[in-house]
Amino acid sequence: MRLSRVERASLLGGCLRGMKSSRPVRVLPPQSAEPPTGVIMGAVLKKGVPLLLIVFIGYYLFTDPKGLADAGTSLLSTTWQALTNLFNAVINFADIAKS
Repeated sequence: MRLSRVERASLLGGCLRGMKSSRPVRVLPPQSAEPPTGVIMGAVLKKGVPLLLIVFIGYYLFTDPKGLADAGTSLLSTTWQALTNLFNAVINFADIAKS
């Protein structure tokens, strides 16, 4: 026998009356066993994008190893210069704030 939401709520309310609760009892509908489409797509993207990135880097490494080495060197050089500029700016700011 399947009860409607109203019947289930009234049965639960009858059981809970002795608890002196001032809030009404809310009965939720059963959840679907199937996850929403956005959850599935997010999981595919979380696994697929890094995999494609690794495959692309591997392909680039085998087809043009010197180009990949140059790109890595350039990236590290640019990162080092940016960090150096940042720390110099912090030091200059501290000197100005102190005086």
